[in-house]
Amino acid sequence: ERVYFSKKFKRVMGISPMEYVRNAKVEKAKDWMATTDKSITRIAQELGFQTLQHFSAVFQKSTGLSPSQYKRTVKHQ
Repeated sequence: ERVYFSKKFKRVMGISPMEYVRNAKVEKAKDWMATTDKSITRIAQELGFQTLQHFSAVFQKSTGLSPSQYKRTVKHQ
């Protein structure tokens, strides 16, 4: 059933369920960086990442910026 769901989800959404969740987490992280004073470590923990390194890698792959680069950028707007 899980394989069926994944295939159906990808057919409808264009991305896998895992990619969808990852993208949603990155968007939430971007929102928190722009609107709160939470640390990057705290954001990673609250979004369920096991390590800061994993969060940073996922974030950078998605945005092209490290979390700290992104946070500096949005805080200066």
